[in-house]
Amino acid sequence: MRDDAGLRADLDLRWQSLKEERSTWLPVWRQISEYIAPHLGRFTEAVDREDGRRNDTLIIDDSARIAHRNFCSGMQSGLTFPARPWFRLTTQGDPEMGDFPPIKIWLDHVRDVLLRIFAKSNAYSSFLATYAECGSFGVHAALVERDFDSVVRFRPFTAGEYAIGTDDRNRVDTFARSCGMSARMMVSAFGEKAVSESVRRAWDRGDVRSRFEVIHVVGPNTGRDVEKRNAANKPYYSVYYDPGDRADRVLRRSGYDSFPVIAPRWSTVSDQVYSKGSPGWFSLGNVKMIQQLQTDCLEGIQKVIDPPVQAPVALERYGLTAVPGGVNFVPDTGQGGIRSIYDVRPDIEAIEGKIQRVAVNIERAFFSDLFLMLTNMDQKGMTATEVAERHEEKLLMLGPVLEQLYAEMLDPVIDRTFELAMDAGIIPPPPPDLEGQEIKPEYVSVLAQAQRMVGISAIEQTMAFAGNLVGIFPEVRHKVDAIAAMQKYGTYVGVPAEILRTDEEAMERMAQEAEQHRQEQAMQAVPQMAGAGKTLSETDVGGNSALDAILGGLGGAP
Repeated sequence: MRDDAGLRADLDLRWQSLKEERSTWLPVWRQISEYIAPHLGRFTEAVDREDGRRNDTLIIDDSARIAHRNFCSGMQSGLTFPARPWFRLTTQGDPEMGDFPPIKIWLDHVRDVLLRIFAKSNAYSSFLATYAECGSFGVHAALVERDFDSVVRFRPFTAGEYAIGTDDRNRVDTFARSCGMSARMMVSAFGEKAVSESVRRAWDRGDVRSRFEVIHVVGPNTGRDVEKRNAANKPYYSVYYDPGDRADRVLRRSGYDSFPVIAPRWSTVSDQVYSKGSPGWFSLGNVKMIQQLQTDCLEGIQKVIDPPVQAPVALERYGLTAVPGGVNFVPDTGQGGIRSIYDVRPDIEAIEGKIQRVAVNIERAFFSDLFLMLTNMDQKGMTATEVAERHEEKLLMLGPVLEQLYAEMLDPVIDRTFELAMDAGIIPPPPPDLEGQEIKPEYVSVLAQAQRMVGISAIEQTMAFAGNLVGIFPEVRHKVDAIAAMQKYGTYVGVPAEILRTDEEAMERMAQEAEQHRQEQAMQAVPQMAGAGKTLSETDVGGNSALDAILGGLGGAP
């Protein structure tokens, strides 16, 4: 284990390297913050306090802010809506095992526990922050830590205050940030003995305004001793230190069994650490344009209402009243009255039309029409099928982004929460049959269902086509496996597992139904046979009945 001085030197190099890699992204992030999301992003020094002054002075037209707000609400409603289950758990290697009653009951119970944890903690507010940051800057980071009251506690960060690093597979495995803390906060978090002399002096004199920089770095603990189980030798290290402490100490050194930072990106290209292509990146040009168009439009309207004028020099000593209805009495100088410098006739209607077209492009970049429809589904009684039919193209475009969020946001959140819930002892032991099986989440949110709905049109068209042909060509029914089609359709639409029977149960019921039908046919044949026997017994054939003749021919009665 390295001493504090050596560890701090390594972490300083790591922090400077991460900041240098992030530096080329900051200018665009700053513009996105200024023009689209002024409440997001932090681009000042860590020790500077946030104040109440407005930082949205560059925004005249609110189209982008409204589109961004609708995007965040739509993602929350479509992916992680708190009022309904948005995922279920199943087995990775053998999906059919997840339908086995004891296993299914346990998986459903675990899912319900995790949903209750999310509802009790600040998970959903953190999810909303993720959608806001990813939708604007293309990346977000949140620390998921253990909490005594709610099992987990999310601490979301904003662009500019953190930096991330990736491994050889471009997975985020390193996180570092710089934050400003008061002396009171530092003593409360790390203890009076751990802080520097300057912090201790501020604490002693009750200084609550001064702030001190604290660096926090989390990363893979490559030099750990795997035989030791202490915090310093866990798979991931976590170190807090005060760069202003001349004693070269660290404030806290600990570790995690799994990477505690959730760092989703809008999309990843090659080995890029950060992400481009988010709605904020995509629409930034249009957002700047609409601000300029609004400025020009307002300036044109102002010139029409209050145009610049020219007046005779002789009137200068009398002054002018330019308010509406004002009257100016001046001597007749023979130089003419007041008149405009130039004839101002801006085409306000054309400018407003251009503004409207640019606003529509901004809304399309943020998928506003799709997300507004998802938000209004409950009010309008709309189904996921209708959403898919109306917005198939947008859902296909959003598909890669959803897969990215599943892999880098929701999957790690569920895994991390499950791990902490197990440590807290609130999840019962799994059934023995689950030993060695990997559990994975399967998403059943409204947006996930609508995404899958795009794939069921082929099933519906095939089954409808087969149904039309069966009336003319009955043999077509043998080409279609209705049981398999129903199973696949139910999977796409997210039907709960208990609604659809297994293939074995379906086959058993089909066999029982066929046997019952055969018995019913046999029972229906008995009265007919009895009636035919009565008729034969009453028919005279040469002194004997026809029935006697038939039985005699069969070797029965003489």
